[in-house]
Order: sequence, then C-alpha cells, then structure tokens
Amino acid sequence: MTRLPSKKLSVGLLTPGLHGGVDEAARYVHESDTFEQTRLKMYRTKGLSVPKAPFRFAFTMTQICFDRFRGHLDVAHVNVSAKGSTLRKVLLSTLLRLLGVPYVVQIHSGRYQQFWNSMPKIGRICTRPLFHNASRTLILGHTFHDFVTDEIGVDAERVVVVPNGVPVPATIPQQRSTIPTVLFLGRLDHNKGYQDVLAALDRCTDLDWSAVLMGNGETEQAKELVEQYGLSERVLIKGWTDRLLVDKALQNSAILVSPSRLEALSMTLLEAMAHGLACVATPVGAHTDVLANELNALTVQPGEIDQLSKALRRLLSSPDLRHELGSAARDEITRWFSIETVCSRLENLYHQTFSESS
Repeated sequence: MTRLPSKKLSVGLLTPGLHGGVDEAARYVHESDTFEQTRLKMYRTKGLSVPKAPFRFAFTMTQICFDRFRGHLDVAHVNVSAKGSTLRKVLLSTLLRLLGVPYVVQIHSGRYQQFWNSMPKIGRICTRPLFHNASRTLILGHTFHDFVTDEIGVDAERVVVVPNGVPVPATIPQQRSTIPTVLFLGRLDHNKGYQDVLAALDRCTDLDWSAVLMGNGETEQAKELVEQYGLSERVLIKGWTDRLLVDKALQNSAILVSPSRLEALSMTLLEAMAHGLACVATPVGAHTDVLANELNALTVQPGEIDQLSKALRRLLSSPDLRHELGSAARDEITRWFSIETVCSRLENLYHQTFSESS
C-alpha cells in the first residue's frame, strides 16, 4: 500500500458527463468523502448533442491545460468506453502526455473486446498508446484480464481489477410491500433484455406482483408489448428519471431483474444488492465476480425465458428466499463493492501513479 503524502493530490476524472453507468460510477467517486489526501475534479468530455460535442471537447482540453499550468492537475483517471469514447480518450491521453500528466485508464464497456476486434489494424495501432502509456489499466473484473494483456498488450503487472463502487445505505426497509414489486432499471433495449422480463412476467400472472421498468430507449415499444401481454394493470413503464426516484424505487421494490446479454459491471445490479433486493441476473462480464448463484442471487443465462420465469416464480413465491438472498447480497457489496472500499483503492493507485512519475 502506498504511503500517502501530507500534501493533497489533484486528480482529474475524465468522464462523458451524461446519464450512463460510467458517469454514475464517476459521480460516486467524485462525491465520496473517503479520500484523505486527494482532491477530485470532473472533466466532461462529451457534449449533450452532436452539434455541441466539438465545443465541449475543445473546452475540456482547454480546462485540462489551464489546470495543469496552475498546478491543479497532478494525475488523471481516464474512463473509456467503446466507439467515440475511445477516439476522444486517445486524443486526451496524448494531451496529458504532452503536459506531463500521468494517468490511469479504466475500461467500462462490456462490448470493448468486440469493438477492439472490429477496428481496422490502423485503429488498434493508434489506440494502443492510450493503454501502453498509462501507469495502470483498470478493469472492472477478472474476466477482462486476458483480453487486456493478450490483445491490447498491456503488461500483466500493470493491469489492476478495480470494480465500480456504490454507496451502501445505512438502513433498509425491514418490511417491504406484501405484494412484491419487480424492478428493472436500465436502458430499454434488446441488449438489456427488457423484452425477456415482460415475457417472463407473462408466465407469472397466477402470482401476486407488480412491476416497474425504468429507463430510456424503447419506451413506446415497451408500452406496446405490455399491452400485448395484457399486463397494463401490473406493469408501469417509466422513462429516464432522476436519482431520487431511482432510490425510491430501490427502497420500495423486492426483486431486481437484470437479464443483460452483454455487460461490464452493472451499477444497477450493485445498487440493488446494496439495498438488499433479491436479484435475478445474468453472469455476464464482471458479474461473475459479484454473483454467487443460490447464495446472493439467482443467475440465469441470457435470453433463456424459461430460466428467468422460473427464477422469478421462486422469488415471488417465497419471502424467506427473497430475504435470504437480499441479506447476502448486501453483505457482499458492503465487503467488496462499497464506494468506501473502492475509493480507498483508487486513492492509493493515484498516489502510486504520481510517485512513480516523479
């Protein structure tokens, strides 16, 4: 463990600045009071619309230069996803190197390996310096280790597993509604599996339950599907909502269902487990580091409606099973994935990165 100096380190968090999981993870880090000798600042790298994106990017580059020259940027934490995010971070990492700012880079996309393999050879050649020049490459789970070392070519000793962290509520409801609420949180699209959720719920109509699906994307298609299944009186489709309403939904729900086909490490899953919900989820991406089937969750394979409906029926029929899995899930998050645990690791990595570059 790195011994922290008495002087505070100024660290910049480079993140899109929109409403996705990357921003949620960065926001929790930025707002954490765990850091003892680190001062954090967020740099938004993506505009809210395509026409504004170049101006936002240019403004962020100017901010970085200005802060570096004032002595207010010692280390950068570069959060990267697929597609345009990679291009922006390649350019920004080049700027950081020119300014003499050491950085760590963290991969957040569950589809990054597919994206990497789809790039032309010249694209991979231009992207490798983003990772090779980083002090450390951070990955969300062990499942991504071989890809980063074998295909991107990062030295194994410079690859570090640092998962997303979430706040763990001090207290959770001891008794939830007698009629359990099933919650889906995330983008309404094929990859996240909302159609699978509705199909599985359609097989559970003989049981008492209600359901809420919250997220942007295919909201109108989801509402039409609810009508087709005849579930309008039980299922509520909501668009993207604010943090307060999400927290309220987590407090009022009994079950989270997360049947993603592709995922890095779902913030929604971690938050639900921290709130003590019984979770049904797919063991994709770094979920394999979090989920223990029958111990802290029920796992199902992506796209398997039969498995999903059977898992939901078990939870809907058994308050005891819901409580058992929810308690174990909360313990798992408290021990390994709390924002305090993650930020403590990050602070040591930031200071180690700075000391190695000095």
